[in-house]
Amino acid sequence: MTNLVSTLYLMESQRELFANNKITEALCQISFDSSIDLTKLNGFWEALSEKKIYIEKQDQPLLQFTLNATDTLPTRTTINGLRLQNEAKDKVIQIFPDNISIHQVGNYTKWEDFRSNIYSVLDIFKKYFSAEIIRIDLRTINNYDLGLNEDLKKFFKIHLEVPTSLTNPYNFNFSIEQSYESNKSFGVIRVNSINQNDTKKVTFDISYVLLCNESKISLNDSDSLSKELENGHSKLNSIFMDAITQETKSLIK
Repeated sequence: MTNLVSTLYLMESQRELFANNKITEALCQISFDSSIDLTKLNGFWEALSEKKIYIEKQDQPLLQFTLNATDTLPTRTTINGLRLQNEAKDKVIQIFPDNISIHQVGNYTKWEDFRSNIYSVLDIFKKYFSAEIIRIDLRTINNYDLGLNEDLKKFFKIHLEVPTSLTNPYNFNFSIEQSYESNKSFGVIRVNSINQNDTKKVTFDISYVLLCNESKISLNDSDSLSKELENGHSKLNSIFMDAITQETKSLIK
């Protein structure tokens, strides 16, 4: 593990960090191949609350809709989950039978801080639950408030082009998918732009997805999980850096 940690700190020193980043939410979601035993959640909560970070607990219902070939209307089911958060409500954990997600809502500093929180939560979680991981999602949601007449090409290398015969759209959204390993890992950029009053509100939503169905990762295999999370973050960072211009770098420096 020492060599891995040394490599990670080297990567941090080589990265360009942005003190004024526009990340309004970062999240890590880990999905399991089967449902966990939710009766053990109280034990997990009691152990987690001893750290005096997450102090609020509430039920978190989730509505799901499924439509089978023989159905005329979708079937609605409610899945019971749990939401935990700190006093400032900027650190959030959501747990459902088939996944756990760890969120930083605002006040994002850098990956190393967010990663530390992820590992701290998972170290306690795996003492109460044993599971095989089939999917890992990493995501950062960046929100920019720009001038109404600003050209997005000035800030982003990924933008929308429309024929000159069409009126330039005020509001639009699109997504681009980047495949890394066929049927296993990919990145997604979702761009949304809305003109609101005197502001152009642009959301740059970046995700990395790893599908582990054919090579599941044990929740207790810390080294493999760490390797995949670091690789995922590296991919997210590359997507972001490749998509922004020097103007954006100056804006978030």
